[in-house]
Amino acid sequence: MALQAMVSEPVKPVLDVVLDGALYVSQSDRGELVMGGGTDVYISYAQRSGIQRVEDNMAALIDLFPAFGRLRFMRQWAGLVDLTPDASPIIDASP
Repeated sequence: MALQAMVSEPVKPVLDVVLDGALYVSQSDRGELVMGGGTDVYISYAQRSGIQRVEDNMAALIDLFPAFGRLRFMRQWAGLVDLTPDASPIIDASP
């Protein structure tokens, strides 16, 4: 599935942790917010971003941090990730 990410313009330090949930967001050493979340709702081998996922990610970010509503994003990208059918990272037998 395609996993999408995006990066913002540099801002002063505001996050010193990685927030992970429906959306993940962290701040790089250069001040850029790196965020992404969720995979596309359909299985595809396309490595391009979809506007619906970008809008959903932005809405989730603004819900968490309303002040980021004026933030500009410089670029976005997508890449393929392998997922198990239930999206669980455990793929081996457990005791």
